Amino acid sequence: MPTSPRLFLLADAHEQAGMYVEAEALWRRALDRHPDHPVALARLSLLLRAAGRIPEALPLLVPEGRRILHRRVGK
Repeated sequence: MPTSPRLFLLADAHEQAGMYVEAEALWRRALDRHPDHPVALARLSLLLRAAGRIPEALPLLVPEGRRILHRRVGK
């Protein structure tokens, strides 16, 4: 499993290459390791927003929304 800096670089590279599904998975993996990391939260939120998935993107930007999101997925 890649280290966190490598994981962030991979997620960014996938996103820049238009590989959005893979980038989303990598940003989510980064957030599994660092749930409150501001860059990972922002990048995943922007990716979801660009895909029109605004209801999924918004909770990532608000601390209470993140707590609700984590409870929903059983974390």
